[in-house]
Amino acid sequence: NSPGPCTLSFWYHMEGEDIGSLAVDLVDVDGTAQNLFTQTTAKNTDEWHLASHFIGKLNNQRIVYTGTRGKSYEGDIAIDDINIVGCDVAALCSGTEFSCGVPECIDANRECNFRSECSDGSDEKFCGTCTFEDNICGWIPDD
Repeated sequence: NSPGPCTLSFWYHMEGEDIGSLAVDLVDVDGTAQNLFTQTTAKNTDEWHLASHFIGKLNNQRIVYTGTRGKSYEGDIAIDDINIVGCDVAALCSGTEFSCGVPECIDANRECNFRSECSDGSDEKFCGTCTFEDNICGWIPDD
């Protein structure tokens, strides 16, 4: 989970007589892919090109780069200087874990237990301050 919208940028170079394609996908943990970028024709110049794409909030996804060659070896594809900006990339937590505000995971049962388990304290941030020492904190028991 990232606190803000993320933008992916990278430089790419494609040159040669027989280039295939370069694709960039955002892949969820269930395998669902969202294509962010596809370039199928070479620029046929010896230049680097900047690609920049808004990807929203990252939540346990992978960014997958796939280069496909053409019919022969006469073509080159390269990528460089990959950046994800505007967000913090979170730790990849399992479904039974709480994702802290820093790249760190704790057991989900330890969230809101009145002890800060995350190094940034985010596991207690939205839990309230009641410890049940002085009152029942608005809790209404089942009769």
